[in-house]
Amino acid sequence: MAAMQDDDTAHAVTAGTEVAGAATGPSRTDQPLSARYELGRVIGKGGMGEVLSAKDDQIGRRVAIKRIRGTADAKATARFVREAKLQGQLEHPSIVPVYELSKDADGQPFFAMKQLAGATLADIIGMALVEDPETLAKYPRQRLLRAFTEVCLAIELAHTKQIVHRDLKPANVMLGDFGEVYVLDWGIAKVIGDAEDITAGPSGDASEHTAVGSTIGTPGYMSPEQITGEADLDGRADVYALGCMLFEILAFEPLHPRGAAGLVAAKTGTDARPSQRAPDREIPPELDRVCEAACQVDRSKRPATARELGELVQRYLDGDRDLALRRDLAKRELASAQALLDGGLLETLSESRQRTLQRGPKRDELAPYSAALRAAARALALDPTSHEAAQLVSRLMLEPPIDTPPEVDQALARTETELMVRHARLGVWGLLGYLIFFPVMWLGGVREPWLVFGGTAVTFLIMATLAIVVKRPTPTLIFVSFLGQVVLVAMYARGLSPFLVAPGVALITTLMYATHTRTGPIWLLWSCCAAAVLVPLAIEVAGALTPTTTLDGATLSIKLPGESIDPTIALVGLGGYVAVILFIATLLARMQANDRRAVQRTVQLQAWQLALLMPKA
Repeated sequence: MAAMQDDDTAHAVTAGTEVAGAATGPSRTDQPLSARYELGRVIGKGGMGEVLSAKDDQIGRRVAIKRIRGTADAKATARFVREAKLQGQLEHPSIVPVYELSKDADGQPFFAMKQLAGATLADIIGMALVEDPETLAKYPRQRLLRAFTEVCLAIELAHTKQIVHRDLKPANVMLGDFGEVYVLDWGIAKVIGDAEDITAGPSGDASEHTAVGSTIGTPGYMSPEQITGEADLDGRADVYALGCMLFEILAFEPLHPRGAAGLVAAKTGTDARPSQRAPDREIPPELDRVCEAACQVDRSKRPATARELGELVQRYLDGDRDLALRRDLAKRELASAQALLDGGLLETLSESRQRTLQRGPKRDELAPYSAALRAAARALALDPTSHEAAQLVSRLMLEPPIDTPPEVDQALARTETELMVRHARLGVWGLLGYLIFFPVMWLGGVREPWLVFGGTAVTFLIMATLAIVVKRPTPTLIFVSFLGQVVLVAMYARGLSPFLVAPGVALITTLMYATHTRTGPIWLLWSCCAAAVLVPLAIEVAGALTPTTTLDGATLSIKLPGESIDPTIALVGLGGYVAVILFIATLLARMQANDRRAVQRTVQLQAWQLALLMPKA
């Protein structure tokens, strides 16, 4: 960016814009100033003064020398000395220190001050406006806002000493190369209560430089009371100029036009929200309000002090930001979610139900619902007090989509697998009761090897299959174990009559396997178990097998295989069978009840947690 440099490539404090109308003359660079300073080139000029780069031989440092250019009358000289003294009295890190106020060999005053290295805020904004990448990277918005708060504190110090700057603008703020921030050019500063002031006749100056006369300052940055020449001018005039600077930092363009048009705009008032002037800059609403407050035509409505203005910006930088931004973002997210719902999302999901039943939902069919729920959740997170967002989240949570998302299907499958493993373990222990029943039949007189030994072998095969299911649960293995149970039921139906043992075993088998949706369709389970009991009966009725069950008048007779049955053992065995069947049925029912209660507890806990997230009415 453009910058004034001396031989050491350092930028310098510019003379700023001086009061016009003073006596001027040629530069006196070639004339000696004093034995202490070795003068360099002119690095800045104003209406009556000039700034030179110099070397302080006594200290051995670079300084900036400001002196009157040409000859000046007593009034101009007094004004020059007044500027040096005012600046020297303001000891602040953001105000350029004055090292010495003296006179040269001709008796003309000069003062030495710190020579700066950096760029003015006006230069930075100008380069950023053309989107210079180096400038944008070096001076991001956060850095410029931090510099602005430091300027506010420096001006606050001046106000505590009853000094009003009156010419605050980006050209009079410099950002140093090492983080320094300086307020420049105190040439037209006003001491409150001081009768003497820099006033003259009406000014026709319409440039962007400091206007003179009853209107003192720079058009485009002067407050309305400064333009009209109010006698009771105070620090709120500088607050107005600071508001104009803040607007320019945020919008990268001035609030008011230059020249006479700027004076009119300031007096009549204008929209001081930078977001309206530069919508693409994404300006936070809280900073919008700060600019708007600082640039009020009525000075009583502005922040009372420069410190207060700086603190408003500092609160934004510190993260203690107003809720307006979050609420604005929440409204956008809420509108996005509502738009998805108003666009027939739920109806669209309902129409896809038939397709879902055939081949399962596609991820893209559920994407609108997911997007709506996430947008509503973001709105609630951004603004927890939003009742609209809370109601929408509750609605979406209580009215889930008809189509089940693939992730939910996967979670249900995992739960089903865990339940399958638990029931497989229970089945292994239940089959031990069946194994005990076969020796009891043999001891009781049932001597059919195919029933006793064959049933024992089938029971062991079922137990082995269930043991594998515990390690590697698959629907295929579960169905194989079910078929083994069906064979066992058929053996009971043939060997011990279809009406004695087989119905109970078939009932327990159907009950246990029907709880798993992946075992097979319910009609298949029912038909297999029913066939295992009824097919042997049908064959007996058809006369193809010796009947085990006969009905003679009102007497139903069951013939057990064997020559002689021990009644004691038979009754004990049948009693044990009833006890085992009832125990397994009871245990299975309680397991299902516990599983159901666990699911209900999880749902109720989630509902309770969701209720805690909702704002109170």
